[in-house]
Amino acid sequence: MDGGLISERAQCPRGTPVRGRQTSRPAPTRLLQQTSGLFNYTGEYYDDGTVVPGIPWQGQEYVDNQFHTYQPEELVRLALSKPARFEPGTDWSYSNTNYVLAKLLVEEVTGRTLAEETQRLILEPLGMSGRDGCFWHGCSEHATQPKQNTEWWRAKLDKNMARDREITKHLETAGWTVLRYWEHEAAEDIAQQVNGVVREQRDSSPQQLPGPRPTTPASGEHPSSTIHGGS
Repeated sequence: MDGGLISERAQCPRGTPVRGRQTSRPAPTRLLQQTSGLFNYTGEYYDDGTVVPGIPWQGQEYVDNQFHTYQPEELVRLALSKPARFEPGTDWSYSNTNYVLAKLLVEEVTGRTLAEETQRLILEPLGMSGRDGCFWHGCSEHATQPKQNTEWWRAKLDKNMARDREITKHLETAGWTVLRYWEHEAAEDIAQQVNGVVREQRDSSPQQLPGPRPTTPASGEHPSSTIHGGS
């Protein structure tokens, strides 16, 4: 991974040793291939009918913890406190723990967040944006009008903007808060605004069950929980 920065022979970060029946630590590739043998933090169902619970998902324990936000390290600790299914590389079994541990491994090795690495290694090289493109979605500051096939392009761009309004209206009707941002806006500013809206809604409705939230208009020209781009 990352041009060889994380090799197949590397092992999981120190401080997260594999316990249970495993005697070795899985290589990064085992995590992505679902062959690590690590316990699935959501619970395991075995062929003999045995069920080993993970994080609470029903009953009073779930009710008591329904507003708890699990941190990645917390989920990994829970998984590592349970018996592993098998030695790394000897079998296959899906486990959400693999992806959480892979995230922690990437961040420990690179010193950057998984989101930053995804942006740097995948999204930017492919020219993908997580925001509304100024040209494709009609930004009043930077949008340009094609000089050839003008009528075709006008219809195309108008259709994009109509679709944006339709999607926003549909999500808001369903109770979601929709935040839309232009590609020219700084990622740091977007992150701060999103965090601010989340904190505001959590503070105003601390007892509200998980699910769609009341709509909160965002600043800027988009009435605006999706950050989405398109073409």
